[in-house]
Amino acid sequence: MSIDQNSAGGGTAPRIIVDRYEVTSKLGEGGMGVVYKAWDPVLNQDVSIKLLKNIGNMEESAIRFQREAKAASHLTHANLATVLDFGATEDGTLYMVSKFIEGQTLAQRLRKEGALSLEKAISVFLQVADCMAYIHSKGILHRDLKSGNIIVWEEGEEIEAHVLDFGIAKLLEEHILEDDVTSAGTVLGSPMYMSPEQGLGKAVDFRSDIYSLGCMFYESITGSTPFKADTIFDVIKMHAEVQPSPFSAMIDRDDIPEDLEKLIYQMLSKKPEERPESMKQVVSKLEQISGDVKRKKLFKGKSSGRENLFASLFATQNSALGGSKAWIYIILVSLLFGTPALYFYLNNIQSKQHQKDNEMIERVNKNSIEVSTNFPAKELMKVDEDPHNQFLSYESLHPGYRRVHRNEGWKEKYDYERLKEFDYDFYLSGFDKDASKEELKEILSVDHLIGLNCYETKLDDGDLKTISAKKNLRLLEFTRVGPLTKAGLTNLAALPRLEILRLSECNLDDDCIKELSKLKNLESLDIDYNKAVTDKGIESLTHSKSKIASLSLKNLSITDDAIKTLSKLPALKELRLNNTAITDKSLKYLADSKIKALDIYGTKVSDIGLKYLSKSKTIKFICVSQCPLITKYGLRSFTQKTGCQPVSVIY
Repeated sequence: MSIDQNSAGGGTAPRIIVDRYEVTSKLGEGGMGVVYKAWDPVLNQDVSIKLLKNIGNMEESAIRFQREAKAASHLTHANLATVLDFGATEDGTLYMVSKFIEGQTLAQRLRKEGALSLEKAISVFLQVADCMAYIHSKGILHRDLKSGNIIVWEEGEEIEAHVLDFGIAKLLEEHILEDDVTSAGTVLGSPMYMSPEQGLGKAVDFRSDIYSLGCMFYESITGSTPFKADTIFDVIKMHAEVQPSPFSAMIDRDDIPEDLEKLIYQMLSKKPEERPESMKQVVSKLEQISGDVKRKKLFKGKSSGRENLFASLFATQNSALGGSKAWIYIILVSLLFGTPALYFYLNNIQSKQHQKDNEMIERVNKNSIEVSTNFPAKELMKVDEDPHNQFLSYESLHPGYRRVHRNEGWKEKYDYERLKEFDYDFYLSGFDKDASKEELKEILSVDHLIGLNCYETKLDDGDLKTISAKKNLRLLEFTRVGPLTKAGLTNLAALPRLEILRLSECNLDDDCIKELSKLKNLESLDIDYNKAVTDKGIESLTHSKSKIASLSLKNLSITDDAIKTLSKLPALKELRLNNTAITDKSLKYLADSKIKALDIYGTKVSDIGLKYLSKSKTIKFICVSQCPLITKYGLRSFTQKTGCQPVSVIY
């Protein structure tokens, strides 16, 4: 592993880092390292790479850098740049690879355009505080929070923030504390945002980050950091001894709530014990202030007309009340009890909305909601039994079909001839995994058999040829069946009426998928857990005459490129992408498709991806279980914009 051309210490930017990452530009340089934007051909995405400079005590720097990378690699939050890789090159240069975040630093934004609007400032620091509360819960301290370490992305009135650079993160675990390279007596951080105790080289805790966040908040409101001086020493001294100027002396704006100013000054208290006791408390107070600001804006907006006021109220509370009921309640409360009553009514609604958000996340994470949009579905009820009790028959949710299941309690050899007595079309579930070739031919001779479900059945290419001779088959479900080859699947591809095909854990590869693309009437395809299937194989499915409406690609080795091509499928309505390497880009591609149900369980899709997908005109159901980068705020915003129902299972 090496760096092609130059080391991180200076000079021209390297072209290739560790024989993998292709550098495209230099993003910035700090006291401890230099950061590049690069292309990762393995993950097929842009990344940022931080290289540690060869300065000072390299042994201590290396220890600190490795701790940073190890700590950050275990963190997943919607407002945190995800660490993807870290290590050392052959010449000893340490590197850490993170997800590349579009936007500019908060420092750059403030320099270019000045202070943030009140709404954007509150939004940014709610996101950052929520992220830091999560980080603190993992026993990690940032120690270098500053506007240069926050990336913001704006679109109209919306703004998103991401926390970067755990360059001097301190693990507060017992085994680390015993030999801490950043212990009391060592000053690390950025002086303009440094807590008094940190500037004096004293031991610090989570409240030091709260102080630094207060400095950033102050800067975002006023356009200037709390303290400025000619020397670093003087700035550190001011943090320890001087009170920050009141907002009124710094800016001419009357929109800053008193509660917000009090919170910021509390965060900037010289004594740690006088600050908010945790980042969670900061989040809670900001949520309250945010709600007050929104309500105040409703009553003191630019428009004073009653009609526009009600329109604003309706837009805000519509999701909480549900459709036209919002108008009825809002108008009645206002007319009967007046504006004060309406204020308290809305306050109560907002409180209930927060509770709803938490309950929604809890329900989804506990897998208590599920939706079935695909055939074959689970049975509704047992409608009859084989008189000899060998087979049980169930009504399917799919109209006109039944699922026949082998009775697991049956001890003797199954008489498949009994199935010929059934006078309705059915598919057989639970075909004997030790069945002989003769038994396979016997079951295939049943006239009303239209489908077969096999689990761990030993089928070879010859058996697939036998199966393909039954031209009325409409459903095949194979799990851990095989080995299946391209030659065998060529036979299946000749089935003229096959609509539903499941080949899960069958060791398929891209060539196999290419054969399946020849099925002219295929409507539902499940190829889960076939790791050898890549973007190339998926691309072969995307032809203009495809009828595929339901597609399951769980645990495949696919990327955003596969989704880009899939989004063009004319009939696609349901898509399952569980535990794949997709990113927010995939949801951007799907926003223009006709997708109705989407499962992204276990992916690294974030709130940004949901924001892209919110432009969809068709999405109705989405599963976001085990998606750590999606927050309750992002999910609520998405459901409000789309009316989409978050569910825990799409099967």
